Amino acid sequence: MRSHLPLRRPVRILHVTTGLESGGAEMLLYKLAAKTNRDRFAPSVVSLTSEGPILGEKIRAAGVPVQALGYPRGAAHPKLLWSMMRQIHESRPDIIQTWLYHADLLGGLAARLVTHAPVIWGIHNTELDAAKVKRSTMAVIQTNGLLSHVLPTGIVCCSGAARDAHVKLGYAAERMRTITNGVDTTEFTYVPDAREAIRKELGLAANTPLVGLAARFDPQKDHETFIRAAGLLHKIRPDVHFVLCGGDVTEQNTTLADWIQRERIAPVTHLLGLRRDMPTVTSALDAATICSVYGESFALVIGEAMACGVPSVTTDLEGPMSVVGDAGWVVPIQDPRALSDAWKEMLAISEPKRREIAACGRSRIVDNFSIEKMVRSYEALYEEIADGAGQRRPLEAVT
Repeated sequence: MRSHLPLRRPVRILHVTTGLESGGAEMLLYKLAAKTNRDRFAPSVVSLTSEGPILGEKIRAAGVPVQALGYPRGAAHPKLLWSMMRQIHESRPDIIQTWLYHADLLGGLAARLVTHAPVIWGIHNTELDAAKVKRSTMAVIQTNGLLSHVLPTGIVCCSGAARDAHVKLGYAAERMRTITNGVDTTEFTYVPDAREAIRKELGLAANTPLVGLAARFDPQKDHETFIRAAGLLHKIRPDVHFVLCGGDVTEQNTTLADWIQRERIAPVTHLLGLRRDMPTVTSALDAATICSVYGESFALVIGEAMACGVPSVTTDLEGPMSVVGDAGWVVPIQDPRALSDAWKEMLAISEPKRREIAACGRSRIVDNFSIEKMVRSYEALYEEIADGAGQRRPLEAVT
């Protein structure tokens, strides 16, 4: 079909995101924008809130323009829609891709008020626990479900589980397409000196076993179950240390500190906060963990751990289980005993078995969840939309 966009220049892609904290969706936005073919596409990024402590800088270093509107997260500021409209008007995008619920709503509405550019929404969650999700966020999700039938040209879901969950919420199935998340297996590969380097940083002996959790502090990630499981394992394996990193995972987090004190594991627990050297931190682990209780559509950090050859365990959520497959461990949600037992088994495996698990895990990620495959899928979507941009027709659903 003949293109309706100019062929003399790359297609301008404006990514609109709620924020640029170091979460899974935000990290994927960074990777996609950085790796998009610049001969064919010109990406730029707008954050409704801030540039975040790390990702804004990394996106800009990749040669992608970044603009942060600076509005407080979670606040319904009356000027936000106007600011987004002005940003779209000034950047004159050919395609607008939004990330996360608030950006889907605000970016979609702003786009429709000032441009005819096609809008692609992004879905990065699965089942949502209404008891734990903010009431205002649930209201946005429900509003998006109604508007999904008229506002976006297409809706990209990062997994089949995410698609199914949102169809149940009333989202327009006919506008959905599944593009599975990808892991950068060039960046996330085993770092040979990581085990020694991280243990030296933490003041530990070279043979100290390390169990890790990389996740921002959030009810969804269930740090409490991790800490309770650590307390159980500590009673039978006092030599094991626990490494946690992510947003607000620091000694200043009094809730987390209280849990650690309750389990009497402070001497063997290390809170590292946000890190810029995640391939190194991940490669140093003997066991990587995801213990989320809801909403996890993919679990990028488990894919990254498997790419580094680290044995991994996840809770029994559909999204993370689809990543782990038969190359890792699965335990029930909010079950500290089961998680502790899984760690015990993982730490007891022989070195030959560990190498076998490492090879199996990395092969699974390279073969099924590479960042290159994800980027190619998005680029094909952009080409398809650009080709039909003048008609504003909905995407055909593809899974």
